[in-house]
Amino acid sequence: MYKGNRYDTYDDFIADKELEVRIHEIRERPGGSDFPVGSRHFEVSILRRGTRGGANVFYSQGPGVRGEPRPSDVLHAVALDQAAYTNFENPEDIEYEYGVDRKKAKSIFSALMRAERELLKILESDEIEELIYGIAEDM
Repeated sequence: MYKGNRYDTYDDFIADKELEVRIHEIRERPGGSDFPVGSRHFEVSILRRGTRGGANVFYSQGPGVRGEPRPSDVLHAVALDQAAYTNFENPEDIEYEYGVDRKKAKSIFSALMRAERELLKILESDEIEELIYGIAEDM
């Protein structure tokens, strides 16, 4: 459970924040054609008790990942994306870091920005920071 500024697992974070994670498989991820053949894509709604609406994000699994994604898998991926986003000030940082063209860098940056806006619908800024840095579980 919650210890100071840390949770043991993503499931602990989900329970403490009273989140409900709904995962629905979709045929194709918007804006994402760079995934290997056999990848699976999901639209995810993260709802929080006491708030209206929810956060909608996308999640993908490569062809080597078996089974259905768990809410903790999705939250872990969201945390990694948000950690990356906090390190990038603009699309040019992504272009340099990942060696992608400007168009792809802008697309990645926009997706990260959109995910943050979605999360802010259900979590405060400090709670997003907890999601990024406050969970001990190493997936």
